[in-house]
Amino acid sequence: MLRRRCRMLQPKAPSNSWLTRTMLRRLAASLILAEQEDLVAKGQLERGALAVLKRPAALHNSFDAVRIDESGLGFDSLSRLSLILRFNRFFHLNDTGIEDYLLTATSLGKWVTLLDQHLRAMGDGARFSFATSGSAGPVKHICHSVSDLVEEVHSLQRRLQDWMRPNGRFLALVPPHHIYGFLFTCLLPKFAGMPVVDLHHAGPCAAFRHARSGDVLIGTPFVWRTLCASGLTFAHDVLGVTSAGAACSQTWSTRDINGLGKLIEIYGSTETGGIGTRSEPGAAFELLDHLCRANGNDEVIADGKPSKPLQDKLEWLGPRQFRLQGRRDDVVKVGGVNVSPSHVEAVLRACEGVSAASVRLAGDRMKAFVVPRPGIVLSKLEALLNAHMRRHLQAPARPVQLTFGAELPVNAMGKICDWDAAPSG
Repeated sequence: MLRRRCRMLQPKAPSNSWLTRTMLRRLAASLILAEQEDLVAKGQLERGALAVLKRPAALHNSFDAVRIDESGLGFDSLSRLSLILRFNRFFHLNDTGIEDYLLTATSLGKWVTLLDQHLRAMGDGARFSFATSGSAGPVKHICHSVSDLVEEVHSLQRRLQDWMRPNGRFLALVPPHHIYGFLFTCLLPKFAGMPVVDLHHAGPCAAFRHARSGDVLIGTPFVWRTLCASGLTFAHDVLGVTSAGAACSQTWSTRDINGLGKLIEIYGSTETGGIGTRSEPGAAFELLDHLCRANGNDEVIADGKPSKPLQDKLEWLGPRQFRLQGRRDDVVKVGGVNVSPSHVEAVLRACEGVSAASVRLAGDRMKAFVVPRPGIVLSKLEALLNAHMRRHLQAPARPVQLTFGAELPVNAMGKICDWDAAPSG
C-alpha cells in the first residue's frame, strides 16, 4: 500500500530539484550526529560513536555503506526509532509515508535514496521543519515550505551576486540541519551552481587552509570570534557571511585582522528565515527583496503570505531600512544561540536539592547563583546540577560558573542583583 502511494505522488516532480545526493548525505549525517549528541548527554551512547561521521572522508566513499545499527553508528532498536522520528520531523516524511521504509533500510545509502524519493514525490509541496535551540524555552519545530525557502534563497542570491565568483565555493562552518546552514550551504549553493566544502567538524584553522580567492565562508559570530583570535590571514577576495546572532565589534574585526574581502550580516531567525542584510557595522539593515514592512509595525510580509512577527524591536528608517532596538523578551546570545536566563533558572530550580536560582550572562558564557535546600552537601549538589544541566540544557545555556549561597543576592531595594562569580562554600 505504501509503495503504491509513493508511486502515485512521484509525477508531481520528475526530479528532486533542490538537494543533490551529496547535500542529502550532509543533512543525514548532521541529523544523525545531533541525535547521537542527545544520546551521549543521556548516557545512552559512547562518545566514540560520533567519530564515524566526523571523519573527513565520511561523506564520500564510505558513507553509503555505514550501517544504522549498533555495529555501525551505535543505534539499538529503540534509539533507532527516535532517530527516525527526528528525520520525520525535519523532512515531513509522513506526507508520503516513506518513513516506514527507514525501519527496514539498514545503511545510510539506502536512507539517502529514500529521502530523495520522498522529495521527488512531494515536488513543490515539500516541507522542512527546523528546531529552535531550546535555550530560550521548550524546543519548537518551525515548518517552512520549500517554495518559501527557495524564494528567500533567490532573494539572497540577488543580494550577494556582486561578491560571488564563478570559480568560488561555499565553505560551511555551520551544520546544515539548522535553517541558516540549510539556506546557505544546501539551497543557495545549488542555485548558484557552486560546490560546498563542509568544515564545521574541522578545527578552527581549517578555514584558513581551505579558503581560496572567490570562496564564501558561512559562519556565526562565535565562529568568526574564534577565527579572529587566531591571527591568521585569509586568501585575497574571500567573502564572509555571518548570522545566527548579532555581529559584534570582534565579528567585524575579522575583515581587518584576518583579511576578509567582505563580511555580510544576515538578520533573521528560525521562525522567520532571513529578513535583512548589511555589510557595515552600525549600518541599517536592508530588507530582502521578497519582503516588505507590514501594517506599519514591526512585522514583515512576503507577497500574499501571512506576516512574520519579529522577536526584536525595530526602528524603521524608511520603507526598507531598519535598525535593531533590542529583544522583546529576556533572551541573550551565547555562542550565536538564543538563551533565556529565566528558562535556565526554571531548569535549575527543577533540580533536586535546589531551593532558588538566579542566572546571568558573564562575558560570553552564563553564570548561576544557586541556593541549596537545607541539609544537602554542596559537592553532591554540584554533581547533581551538572548532570541535570547536561540532560536538560544545550551547551550554550549551561552556566559554567556556579556560586552557592544561603540566599539570592539583592541590592538595597531588595531586588536580585549581580554577584561575584567566584565559587563560595
